[in-house]
Amino acid sequence: MSNLFFKYREKKPRNKVGVYNHKRVSILNAYNQQHIPTADNSGDNMEEKLEFLSDFEYIITNTYHGVYWATLLGRKVICIPFKSGLFSFKYAPTYCLDGSVIDEHFERAVAYEGVLEESRRINLDYYFILANKYDLV
Repeated sequence: MSNLFFKYREKKPRNKVGVYNHKRVSILNAYNQQHIPTADNSGDNMEEKLEFLSDFEYIITNTYHGVYWATLLGRKVICIPFKSGLFSFKYAPTYCLDGSVIDEHFERAVAYEGVLEESRRINLDYYFILANKYDLV
């Protein structure tokens, strides 16, 4: 629900590829030899995370929030999953199951339209259901 998503969604990517790692499960060590910018999900500075994710046309990640937030920002996402929860997205990223990202993954990756607005609407609808149920409105 943070308005930061609107701010960073409008930002034009300055770079092609960024890697957003899980803090305990690093990915793409071979790609790091190419000096691809990386960040991880440690810490709680949401604006810092959104600023990083918005800087790239493609995000390669193995984190739930990396996939979800990059999708909300309209970025193309390639996911290297290491747990089953990464297969539950309505707007699925391109999956790379063996960890070897190739050109085909970039070609298949999609930037979805309207996901941020839809997600906010669903959250507000759920809030009002609960608020009415518990007489909060």
